[in-house]
Amino acid sequence: MRARGRLTPTFSWQDLWESEHAEQFTVSRLARMDLLQALRDGITQSVAGDLSRRDWTRNAEKLLADAGWWGIKAVTDPATGEVVLTKFDPARLKLIFDTNTRQAYAAGQWERILRTRQALPYLRYITKRDDRVRPLHASWDNVTLPVDDPFWQTHYPPNGWRCRCRVVSVSQREYDSGKTPGGGPMNK
Repeated sequence: MRARGRLTPTFSWQDLWESEHAEQFTVSRLARMDLLQALRDGITQSVAGDLSRRDWTRNAEKLLADAGWWGIKAVTDPATGEVVLTKFDPARLKLIFDTNTRQAYAAGQWERILRTRQALPYLRYITKRDDRVRPLHASWDNVTLPVDDPFWQTHYPPNGWRCRCRVVSVSQREYDSGKTPGGGPMNK
């Protein structure tokens, strides 16, 4: 979260491209920099262990309500001039919190992966293996490739909103055995 220090007001989540999300903090259709800063600061505190999810949600709701942004609000698309409705409610706060904390966790995990790649030179993509897994993500389940394989530049989770996929580091010995820790075959 600290690395995502640049605040960027956006109208749509698509206004920032994939790599830009790693360096910039935004909440779509929230154009007030003071509100963006306060939400980011709270999530940063939570990632650091200084603020619970419940406390962040309570604080964010009060902040947005006091600023007139809680509930349904009409906002104008700066590109088209079209007025659309946006909503800040408990479900939206959950999405904002989950997306940002998952991205922060993934960035920290990537740093650890790079530090330990001599001992654990492979990564395995793992889904939750339930009926909520996206079909595309299910096709990547158990794929095991070197840490520096280009695949990870585009497939390292999270891969989209509410993605629950993860990676685990794999040793050369595990990779050579061709088996997952659960005993099933590994996709190479």
